[in-house]
Amino acid sequence: PAGAQMTTAQAAPAGPAVQADTDWGQMPLYFTANQGQVDDTVAYYVSGKDKTLYFTSEGVTFALSGPAATGAVQAEATSVERWAVRLDYLGGHAVEPRGLNKTEAVISYFSGSPEEWQTGVPTYSSIRSAGVWSGIDVVYSGTQDQLKQEFVLEPGADPRQIRLAYRGATVTLNDDGALLVST
Repeated sequence: PAGAQMTTAQAAPAGPAVQADTDWGQMPLYFTANQGQVDDTVAYYVSGKDKTLYFTSEGVTFALSGPAATGAVQAEATSVERWAVRLDYLGGHAVEPRGLNKTEAVISYFSGSPEEWQTGVPTYSSIRSAGVWSGIDVVYSGTQDQLKQEFVLEPGADPRQIRLAYRGATVTLNDDGALLVST
């Protein structure tokens, strides 16, 4: 209406961008099937801005990157530091992970000659390695902010079989039971 004024006490309604920002970390992970686009030992992987997780028959490799500090002051032109942390299933059987809950998302890779292109590569919302230890499966799922690892035990399975080794980092638990990783 003519003459209407908006005061500082009035606020414009929040648009969809606000909702998208608050929900970003809740977006599901997409476990991408390896159809030749990465090393043959990898069955599935998850790619992110500063990390890629590779799931194999023997565990998980976390390829991480972040800004590298140059002394006490961060450099103007930030260099990137890369490192890898490997999670091995000690005493476990080498079993190939299998995709669960196929998503509608597919990924295409156009690298190299057209014969090398990968199109329509399927993704899954979780993966399962059945029988890593006797009667124990390992299942991964999660969101962009959190990877969830579950151990699914059949009746009578001994959870003491579950043994994990982290290589390339020091791993501890905080008071809330969350995993803390330092390199």
